[in-house]
Amino acid sequence: MLRRFHGSAKIDATRLSRDVDLIASSVVQHLAGLLDAKVTITVEIEAEIPSGAPDNVVRTGDRELPDAEVRQPGVRGKLKTVKAAF
Repeated sequence: MLRRFHGSAKIDATRLSRDVDLIASSVVQHLAGLLDAKVTITVEIEAEIPSGAPDNVVRTGDRELPDAEVRQPGVRGKLKTVKAAF
């Protein structure tokens, strides 16, 4: 009997909504519907910007990140809101 599940998926940024919805409806919904299941979902975003991010993107990140709890890179444990590291 399955007692634990772990899965990961690389998602194309241009198809984020579609792919996350597919994962939610085909996997998460079924697991979360089990009586004693504890389902945790973690989103990890990695971006490499060789030429650097423009100021408007940095400002948007600074403005939006405080509304979401973002795990500080390299730190385990309690969630901590961090500023964008551009």
